[in-house]
Amino acid sequence: MSDSLFISVIIPTLDRPGFLSRTVADLQRQSYKNAEIIIVDQSVDRGVTSPIASSPFPVQYLRDDGRGAARSRNIGMIAAKGDVLLFLDDDVEIAGTDFILQHARAYSDQSVGGTCGRTIELRANIRHKAASRLRPFVYPIICLPSGDASLETQGFVNTVKGGNMSFRADILRAIGGFDERFGFPCIYEETDVALKVCKQGHRILFCPEAALHHIGAPSGGQRMHISNADRRFVAYRDRVLLFANNCPRWQFPLFFLGNLLLAVRPLLQLRGREVSRSCAGLFTGIKKYVVSGKSTQTCIDGRIS
Repeated sequence: MSDSLFISVIIPTLDRPGFLSRTVADLQRQSYKNAEIIIVDQSVDRGVTSPIASSPFPVQYLRDDGRGAARSRNIGMIAAKGDVLLFLDDDVEIAGTDFILQHARAYSDQSVGGTCGRTIELRANIRHKAASRLRPFVYPIICLPSGDASLETQGFVNTVKGGNMSFRADILRAIGGFDERFGFPCIYEETDVALKVCKQGHRILFCPEAALHHIGAPSGGQRMHISNADRRFVAYRDRVLLFANNCPRWQFPLFFLGNLLLAVRPLLQLRGREVSRSCAGLFTGIKKYVVSGKSTQTCIDGRIS
């Protein structure tokens, strides 16, 4: 029975006290009561955010002086008591009252090791975008995530949306949690976990009923609001780590060629800085994660317990 699962809802937060309060308020209205909330706060101003005083769920409020979504999620995972760990962003709106319930129900299928919920973006530039018809997936070899979590139909996927995802706790701990080399800012740390879960023989269910809205707060958050060119640097750097963690080394020449072609594509629109930053990220990642041979995952305090 789904209601026998204890759900730990883990929310990393950084300098968004108002958005966080609204997210927690939505969680407090949920019909599924067999749950706890864990807030991992990396806010710069220690006086900005305060623990949630009253809640129908047990609440753990954890301070961390470090940075990064992967680190925050590992801290939450270590503290969590749940059978299932549900990860949210700190700037989401949950309209329905059965959101947690829908995540719990996904695990009635024992082959399901993780769930990706539907995420509807409210950011101004994409708020009118039609629902995707393409499931979230990762192109093999080049390790490029594609698809969209606004999908309206259920199915199995091999990647997830970081602000609306859950995993069985024992599986997530068995794969070592989130790789903290995806630092701050970072991209693909959630895709890395999803691929590892699938590699262990488990399936990830896309569950459109577990829907929320992502506000896309203009400031704060685990990912810095940087230029598009610098965002491409992070993407190409972290894609190398995604490859190193999940693909055989013999595929590297194909990975490199495919990503080099993607990196120089903005030249067609004369966007030279994006090309230079993309290539810099690609070669930085290769030097750090391929040439150096540093392919060992790091976790908070060097352990998962």
